[in-house]
Amino acid sequence: MRYTIGVLLVTLCWSCSAGPVWHVAMTTGKAGQMLTVSNGVLSVTVSEKVSWTIREIRSGGTLLVGAFGANGAVASVKTAARLPEAKDGWMGTGHGFETVSGYTVALDGKPVELKPGETAGAQVVTLTKASNIGPLDQVAVIRFPETGDRMIEATRFTANRTLADSLNFVYAYMHCNDNALTEWRAWLDQEKTLDGACVKDDQSYGLQKEVRAVALFAPGAGKGLVYVYPEVYPGDPKGNFFWDRKRDNKLYFRPKIPGAIGLKDDTCAYQLTVMPFSTVSEDWREKAGEIVASLIGKE
Repeated sequence: MRYTIGVLLVTLCWSCSAGPVWHVAMTTGKAGQMLTVSNGVLSVTVSEKVSWTIREIRSGGTLLVGAFGANGAVASVKTAARLPEAKDGWMGTGHGFETVSGYTVALDGKPVELKPGETAGAQVVTLTKASNIGPLDQVAVIRFPETGDRMIEATRFTANRTLADSLNFVYAYMHCNDNALTEWRAWLDQEKTLDGACVKDDQSYGLQKEVRAVALFAPGAGKGLVYVYPEVYPGDPKGNFFWDRKRDNKLYFRPKIPGAIGLKDDTCAYQLTVMPFSTVSEDWREKAGEIVASLIGKE
């Protein structure tokens, strides 16, 4: 896999009076290079081996999203557009066949190059990937703002050919939520909610709606995650759905593509704020609702 990483341009803000909000570390091992952005509230690790997509999200040491499958964007590609070795048509992230053309780590807006074993600190961290997933070119950004309590994923897709002939569908976002996160609430709009649970571990599907936000909670850990969109994105046909599996409760977003875009050079974009929270079981829906209300219109 070929990619480029920006060159260190500035001295990092270790000397800021308030100290860095985020700590960034590059490591290497059997799985290749791993980049972790962390503080006491949130820790996120991305992996070079799976096209710099998320491998773990933790909060206070508790695993919330794990490497139980692929996280990120993946496309189901029609036979005519597949690479010879991509026999099942899945392309992207952990499924392979994604070509990364550029990967940049920026600290406080300045690109840096971190080598394995090196660490740095910043108020704001931005990870930017440019890649090709079959008939789609992608720019995927993960931003860690100075609030220190969330990450913001922004994804832009550009069709590099006519999609009707090449693409079945795409999952813009996938998150393998740990199986302990069993209870969920979805906001179908700003006020209407739908509650459910992933407790069967039977490969069944849940939710299957267009949503403004989703929250999950792990009763045993007192930890949860909220996923908030800046608007209700059109979905096709399941929209946002859970896959209730033995090891995780995977959350998918399937946008209306083809549909939102269809012709060569057409572009569409999506954004998602992911934020952990801690509370007691009795109050988790209220706590999640407060977070969702605070994020709506602020992504």
